[in-house]
Amino acid sequence: MRWRTPPIQTTLLKQPLKTFKPPTWPLPSTVSEFHSEEVISNYQREYVSMLWRNLKQQISKTSLEYMSSLNKHATRFLEDMGSKTDISILQDQIKTFFENIETYNSIKASLDGKMTQESYERLLSTTQQNLRTIEMEEQEQRKEKTMVLNQSLKKAQVEVARLREEIQKIENTPRLSEEDVKVLGKMERLLEEDQNELSCFQFFK
Repeated sequence: MRWRTPPIQTTLLKQPLKTFKPPTWPLPSTVSEFHSEEVISNYQREYVSMLWRNLKQQISKTSLEYMSSLNKHATRFLEDMGSKTDISILQDQIKTFFENIETYNSIKASLDGKMTQESYERLLSTTQQNLRTIEMEEQEQRKEKTMVLNQSLKKAQVEVARLREEIQKIENTPRLSEEDVKVLGKMERLLEEDQNELSCFQFFK
């Protein structure tokens, strides 16, 4: 048996093809605009924030005694940060802070070698007590005539001479006045407050 191909429906071929007509309303664009200036600005903000986090961490961890060693380090960081954004407010604070550190160090250095009244009195009292103890031992040993005690007596006499010389040295040591102590204490408190403020300073909130 042979299969017969069904006849083509010529009526379908005669129907006209439909043409595509685009809609008249505007279609939304799927391509976003690239804002290069915004990207660069965000990058610079992140870079400046990273530098400042590093610098303020160093400031917060360093004692006032060694703070001046950070000055050059801070200057380099600020120059780099300033080339990316306006840091004039922070720059002025940092400059003033390190200038005050230098002033504090200069005053402290000028007072080196001086002793507080409290330290002076404590050291002098201890040395004088030691001297009295040795002098009493020396007096006891003078009453004895044995060879061994004579050797001990000589040692006691040497110690007495040494302690008297030490007392003389203590009495001649310059002492800090109450005003000096107050000035240094006040400067330390103010610098510690500035140090804490810098540690909490944030550029971009």
